Order: sequence, then C-alpha cells, then structure tokens
Amino acid sequence: MFPAGPPSHSLLRLPLLQLLLLVVQAVGRGLGRASPAGGPLEDVVIERYHIPRACPREVQMGDFVRYHYNGTFEDGKKFDSRHDYGAPQEATLGANKVIEGLDTGLQGMCVGERRQLIVPPHLAHGESGARGVPGSAVLLFEVELVSREDGLPTGYLFVWHKDPPANLFEDMDLNKDGEVPPEEFSTFIKAQVSEGKGRLMPGQDPEKTIGDMFQNQDRNQDGKITVDELKLKSDEDEERVHEEL
Repeated sequence: MFPAGPPSHSLLRLPLLQLLLLVVQAVGRGLGRASPAGGPLEDVVIERYHIPRACPREVQMGDFVRYHYNGTFEDGKKFDSRHDYGAPQEATLGANKVIEGLDTGLQGMCVGERRQLIVPPHLAHGESGARGVPGSAVLLFEVELVSREDGLPTGYLFVWHKDPPANLFEDMDLNKDGEVPPEEFSTFIKAQVSEGKGRLMPGQDPEKTIGDMFQNQDRNQDGKITVDELKLKSDEDEERVHEEL
C-alpha cells in the first residue's frame, strides 16, 4: 500500500533499533491473520522463544508429552490456560487428543523449549468453533514443553526393549499350572517394567492397559490365558500378512 500522506516526523526521529522493533512487531501481528503471500493462513506459524542448549531428542509424532500453555485470541483475550489447572497438559501426539494445529506445532520441540504457535481455524476448531471459542477463530498458544516420552508403535500397548523371553508362557505361568489368570499376567508384566525389560504405553493408567492386554490375549474370554492363546502382536501381524497374501 502507498502512504496516504507524508511520513510521520515522530517515526523519523525514532532510533533505528526501536524503529526496527516496531516493524518486527507489526509483521508478527500480521502473521496471525494472513500468510506472507497475503491470503488466508494455511499452516501453523511457529516462533521459537527459548531453545535449551541440550536437546537429546526432539518431539516426534506418537510421543507422549506434557506441556504448559496459554491460549489467546488475536486480540489478546485468553480463552484457556493450563496454568489455571495447576498441572501440565498431557497428550500423545497423533492420537486425536488435541487439535491438529497443536499436533503439528509441538513436533520438533525440546524439553524446556518455549514457543508461540499461531493456529489457523481449519487446524483448530474450524467454522463451528468450540466451547469458549467462536467459529473461524485464529488461536495463539504460548507453549512450554515440560517432558516427553517415546511413544509406542500404533496398536501396541507394551513393548520389550530387547527380545522377549524365549519361553514366554512358561515365565508368565508363575505357579506352573498350565494357565495364566489376570493376577499372574499383571505380576509378570509389572516385573518386566520394573526390571527395565519393557515399557507400557505412556500416559495411560497402567492397570487399565494391563487389563486390556489380558483381554486381548484371553481369546475365548474364559478368564485365563493358555499357551495356545498367547501370541505376540508382531506374530499376529505376520500371520495377518500371510493370510492376505
């Protein structure tokens, strides 16, 4: 756009550094409303405020993360803040637990990093909006990553860090009676976790996860697992491939 009149003398008298800061702030505010090309904002805009020196691993899709956030509209009005709840938000990225813009904006973060995310409506709550959020709203999030844990492959509730026991059923059948009830199954899995041999899906109630694992293995739902019923998911997936072939 062309100026409507002569430049402001007050602006001309500003020190160069201060004038540059004003320009940066104006551009930053504009990013919340439109893309650099001038059209509607298509992607999440990310501004990294603080990056820790040590970052062993960045967040990836599927990771379980804990983070603080302040959520505001473009006018600065707050619509939500995790600080109001006294505990960080928890989510597994890619599990449809948060809006798509947060799934995208949290990826690549380091523990301790702080960044601002500007999320367009189609990656937030869309035209319909949500509770406390009007339709077609651009959302701004100030986020700080508190922690992250490696996720598990899709469909898995538990994984071993190395190979599973060679005699898995025998090791699981603690009283050696040829069947594994829920109590023995739970004791065995918890021992694998406490000994550092495997890990459960992060961010879930361990008791519920172990219960779901037992139900998956108890094929005939009679309250116990036999040697014929027990199968690793990797073996099930391989059998399914052969069936499809």
